Amino acid sequence: MDYFGPISQRKFFIKMGALKRLEILLETLKNRKDKNNLELGIKRIIEKDQMGELFKVIALAPKNKLIPEGFD
Repeated sequence: MDYFGPISQRKFFIKMGALKRLEILLETLKNRKDKNNLELGIKRIIEKDQMGELFKVIALAPKNKLIPEGFD
């Protein structure tokens, strides 16, 4: 078994496209309150002074397999 990481939750979510996904979702939402809640939520999980650096992510994979997405 190989392991990858740990990397910060911030780095992982950004590599996995969280900011692009946020952009797409914000374009589809009409309600300002929903947009604000979404923006606050993403900030909470990726900002350095909140959960972004506090939490770490690791991945386990079978030996000699490709590096998991987000860990390259």
